[in-house]
Amino acid sequence: MADRFSTVVMSASVDLSDLQDGIKKLSKELSEAMIETNRETGDVVKRYYRVATQSWSTQSKPDIKVSSIGRFVLGNAATISTTFSTTSTPFIYVDLGTGKYRPGGKPYPIVPVRAKALRFQTGYKAKTTLGSAIGSLPGGPFGPTRYSKGVIHPGIKPRNITEKITEIVRREHTTIFERNVARAIRRAW
Repeated sequence: MADRFSTVVMSASVDLSDLQDGIKKLSKELSEAMIETNRETGDVVKRYYRVATQSWSTQSKPDIKVSSIGRFVLGNAATISTTFSTTSTPFIYVDLGTGKYRPGGKPYPIVPVRAKALRFQTGYKAKTTLGSAIGSLPGGPFGPTRYSKGVIHPGIKPRNITEKITEIVRREHTTIFERNVARAIRRAW
């Protein structure tokens, strides 16, 4: 008895021009999603810097600049990189530290420039709090007032504000990115 075979032939056709259009649209949507993710992340970063420095005097607060470069190309792992920067000298000193607290740094002299003596209080409480949350509380100098023709300052201990904000924002960035990519895919298809 001869074996019988049944053959089913199935064919499918795809219009490659439709597929190419879909890929172009997806690439465009993903690129826009990445740009939107970086814009939203920039807003989050600025918000954390505002919270960290809300009790600081206006001239000490950092003015955060956000700049993005790059583009997303499907099939070619390109990225959009966003940089957050400030030129606020007081903020940089507080963030990174000064004097002996910097690599290769050492205590430095402070002398009066427009007066005969320095006037300062002997204690200081930092205004920015960094823990599981970031905040800015009342703080500043306290204690008895002293006068001096000059002092050798050991430096400012680094507060590592940028490091802490980066740690927190990384988690939020991932959530924002996933939401925007999912939205882009839905729009593209």
